[in-house]
Amino acid sequence: MIRVLESLRLSSERKLEIVREIKEGSQPSGSFYTLLLAASLIASFGLMANSTAVVIGAMLVSPLMTPILGMSLALVRGSGKVFWRATQAEIFGVFLAIGIAALFGLLPINVEATPEMLARTQPNLLDLLVAVLAGFAGAYAMVDERISPALPGVAIATAIVPPLANTGLCLGIGAYAGAWGSFLLFFANFISILLVAAAVFLAAGLASEFLSKSPWDLIRRFGWATLAFLVLVVVLSNTLVEMVQGRRLDRVIKQVLTDELANLSYASLDKQMHKTESNEVYVLATVRSPRIIPPDEVGKIQDALSRRLEKPINLIVRTTIARDMSAVGSTSQVVEQNLDGNFMNAKISDKEMVLKDAEQVLWEQLASRPDFRFVNVDYGQAPRGKVILAAVEGISPPTAEEIGHVERLIQERVQDPSLSLIVRFTPSILLDRYGQGLYGWSYSGEITPEKEKLTRDIQAAVNHVFHTHYPDVYPVRLYYNLFGNTWKILVEATGIGKLSFKDRSRIEKMVSEKVAHPVQISIWSRMETVLTEGGQMPFQTFIETNLKQLEKIYLKEWAKAK
Repeated sequence: MIRVLESLRLSSERKLEIVREIKEGSQPSGSFYTLLLAASLIASFGLMANSTAVVIGAMLVSPLMTPILGMSLALVRGSGKVFWRATQAEIFGVFLAIGIAALFGLLPINVEATPEMLARTQPNLLDLLVAVLAGFAGAYAMVDERISPALPGVAIATAIVPPLANTGLCLGIGAYAGAWGSFLLFFANFISILLVAAAVFLAAGLASEFLSKSPWDLIRRFGWATLAFLVLVVVLSNTLVEMVQGRRLDRVIKQVLTDELANLSYASLDKQMHKTESNEVYVLATVRSPRIIPPDEVGKIQDALSRRLEKPINLIVRTTIARDMSAVGSTSQVVEQNLDGNFMNAKISDKEMVLKDAEQVLWEQLASRPDFRFVNVDYGQAPRGKVILAAVEGISPPTAEEIGHVERLIQERVQDPSLSLIVRFTPSILLDRYGQGLYGWSYSGEITPEKEKLTRDIQAAVNHVFHTHYPDVYPVRLYYNLFGNTWKILVEATGIGKLSFKDRSRIEKMVSEKVAHPVQISIWSRMETVLTEGGQMPFQTFIETNLKQLEKIYLKEWAKAK
C-alpha cells in the first residue's frame, strides 16, 4: 500500500501530461465517434452470436472510458469547459451506441436471447463492486506511466459498450425490462468509475491547488454522483439478495427433481429453470429419457416440489429422448458434473439395482437371437406381486418355455424367487421393394435384372393361375427364396376355397411352364372370409368390392363440387 501511495506522488511535468492526455481523449471528435460506432456494431454482433471473444473485441475498441475520466478530472479541478466537452462526448456516445444497436435489432432478422445478452440484463451488487475496482484500475493506470499498457485490460473489466449495445438490441425487439437492466449496468459502471477516478486523482495531487480554496466545493460537485452511487447500492443489493434467494431455490428444486427422478430408472435430470410470480413457482425441467414421462408421474414430482417448497408449483417436464448405456445395459448413474469432477452417482436405489440386473440378463439372452430386439424394461407392483415388464420386438413371439427360462435367470441374479417376468411383444414386419417379407423367406442374394424380371413373371403367373383355375382362393402376397437354380415360392393365400396336395402340384407345374423356369410352390392358406348378404367371400375380395363402391361415390361428389 505504501508503494502504491508513493507511485501517486507525481512531478509537475507528469501531472500536466496526464491532464493533457485526458483532455485530448475526452474531445467529441470524428475519430471518437468512428471508434464508438465500430465498437457498438462489434458488440451487437458478439451479443447476438453469443461470442465472448467478439464482445471483448468491442470492449477494446470502445473509447467511452476516457470521457468518464475527463468528467472526473474536470470535477476535481473545477474546470467547467473540460467537464462540458467530456459530458458532451459521453452523452452523444451513449445515444449513438444505443441507437446503432437498436437499429440493428430492428432489422428483419431473428434476434434470440443469448447467454451473453441475458448476463447483462440483471445487474447486482457484485457488478457494482467490479465497476469500482475497474474504475480504480483505470485511473491508477492513467496516473502511473509504468503500467499504462494495462489499459486494454481495464477496458475489458469495465465493459461499458456491451451493456449499451444490449440496451439498444433489447429496445429494438421490444424487451424493455431487459433494456432497463442493461442500461442500469452501464450507469453503475459510469458512476463507479467517476467517483473512484476522482479519489485517485485527488490522491495523486492533480487538484491540490484547486482544493486549497474551498474543499466543500469539491463535495458539492460530487454530491449528485455520491447520491446516485448510494441509490445504486440499495437497488443492486436488493437484486443481489433476490439472486441469492433464487439460486437457493434453484438448488432445492434441483435436489427434489433429482431425488424424484431416481424413482424412474429410465429418466435423469438435464437442467431446470424457474420463475416466481404471485407466490407461485413455475418450473421447467428438461429430462433425458428413452420415452415420454406420463402426466401422472409429472404430477407426483410436482406434489413433491410443492411439499418441499411449501408453495404452489406449476411443473412442466420437457423430455429429451435419450438413453445412457454401459457395458451391462442402460444406467441412470450419470449426473451433472460437480466441482470435484465427478459425474457418476454411486448411490443407486434397490429398484434401480433390480432393473439393472434384469436388463443385463435380457441383453445376454437376446444377444444371440437376431429375430428379437430388446426395447426397454420396467419394474413395478402388480396383483400377482413384483413384476419385471420387458418390451421386446420380433418376428414371432417367444414361447412360454423361453419366458420361463429367462424369468428363472432373473430371479437367480436378483436373488428374489417371487419376481415374475411379463413380456410385452410387438411384432415386426419386414418390408422391401418386393413387399412384405417373412422371416426365413426374404430373398437376400444378389439382385440382377434377370432375377428382377423373373420375380415379376412369377407374380403375374401365380395371379393368372389362381384367378383362372381357383377363383375362390386369392393370393395375398408372395415370399421368395432361391436354392441353387430353383426358386422356392411361398404363396400366402386366403379365401373360401380349399386346395389339395394335387392342386398344389398342378399350380406349381403351371407356374413353372409359364415362366419357363423351375419353381417350387408352397401355399400358406389363411381362411379369412366374410359372410355377407350374398354369401361367403374372401376378405380381400370384400375389401376391394367395398373400395370400388366408395370410389364411385367419391367421384360423383367430386364432380358436383366442380
